[in-house]
Amino acid sequence: MAESTEDPRMTRRECLAWLGRAAAVAGCVSACSPAWAGDGEKKMANIMALPSGSAKEYDDPDLILVRTETGVAAYPRVCTHKHTPLAVDDAGAIVCPLHGSQFGYDGKPVTGPATRALKGFQVRVDESGNVWVDTGKRVEGGTFAPLPAWAQPKSK
Repeated sequence: MAESTEDPRMTRRECLAWLGRAAAVAGCVSACSPAWAGDGEKKMANIMALPSGSAKEYDDPDLILVRTETGVAAYPRVCTHKHTPLAVDDAGAIVCPLHGSQFGYDGKPVTGPATRALKGFQVRVDESGNVWVDTGKRVEGGTFAPLPAWAQPKSK
């Protein structure tokens, strides 16, 4: 059996080229990651700026806040069909402008082609009505943070 005479170690040039490629891949992964990928808890709004029965888009991080009579929920602005950006239309509906999917405030698709529900982010509403979203913690769609007692609807 003949022994190989090649040196298995990398040359300095090969090592630097490999490190350059690794850094490029890391940069691409970082640039392609959504802004909401684990940024932690962030104050997004006050419930006084979110009327009951409404949805509002935010850019930093990229999400949609929803307020109903029961509380506040947050969803990433990404359609579950083709991962395209979602928007809130003039009527307050969560829609995918590309293919027309629409989602209810509980995160479930109302019209297709999307068939999977949106996963939410953990939300907390403090006693002052400030809405805190933890983009590092995912919850099932339709998970609403309760409103403080002063903001809950009055029973008739």
